[in-house]
Amino acid sequence: MARVHLAFLWHMHQPCYRDLATRRLWMQWVRLHGVKDYTGMALLHEEFPAIRSTVNFSPSLLDQVDAYAAGAEDQVLAASRKAPSTLTDDERAFLRRQLCLAHPENHVRAHPRFAELEEKARSRSSLSDAEFIDLETIAAIAWIHPIVFERDAELAALRRKGRGFTTSERDAVLARHVRLLA
Repeated sequence: MARVHLAFLWHMHQPCYRDLATRRLWMQWVRLHGVKDYTGMALLHEEFPAIRSTVNFSPSLLDQVDAYAAGAEDQVLAASRKAPSTLTDDERAFLRRQLCLAHPENHVRAHPRFAELEEKARSRSSLSDAEFIDLETIAAIAWIHPIVFERDAELAALRRKGRGFTTSERDAVLARHVRLLA
């Protein structure tokens, strides 16, 4: 059989979601893809060191990853960290929309509580404070790469728990997003 020479080239990119005047991140996509795709790629490279590949990161992506590592927040992250009882009606509507922007099969239906809350949020039914905490937590868990759960017992336990989250559990998952990016 003939030998095949194969080259893997991965190009990781995101557009600039930063307001260049305020330096604030206005969309969550670097964070979400960072904890799923970019982290997953790094973990797979660790798991299979004999497979060589080249990974290219765009400057706008690296700038935003560095911003998260330095403490920057996107609008969804900032709103999700608030106590639900302090959210304005506009913030509640914003979070209902933004937290449900996820792949139906890979993210939403893989977590029964997410599917339940996504349906309720999309119907514009009001969510209780406890439901908001569950939605914020499970949406954050759903974006984390599966290999992370194999290596992190605390996160794995929260994923198994699936509902009834506390604000400290939500905050721990959101903090893990930032640590994974760093």
